[in-house]
Amino acid sequence: MSNLQEHLNHPFYMNASNYREHIRIGQIMKGAEKYPKPYNPENYTPEQQIEHFMQENVDQGHYAYGLFVTIKKQEGYIEDLEEKIKKLEAEIERMKMWKE
Repeated sequence: MSNLQEHLNHPFYMNASNYREHIRIGQIMKGAEKYPKPYNPENYTPEQQIEHFMQENVDQGHYAYGLFVTIKKQEGYIEDLEEKIKKLEAEIERMKMWKE
């Protein structure tokens, strides 16, 4: 298998592509409910298109930062749990020594 084929067939990329396709279909379904016709760039001025693009880009930034905040919070929670595990393991060792 060539390097390119290995990349194209890599499970991570395949999963990401499948997930993106699922989201893409959902977006088109929402658009079909919201707008009478599919998107056609000829129906909008360049200014309208770039403004909408920038609005979506701002939203992406907000979602990316929200994901970052969520990840950092989870990392803190995991670190707290790992510290508690260490303390419990130390306590178990002390109890074993006491039992002997």
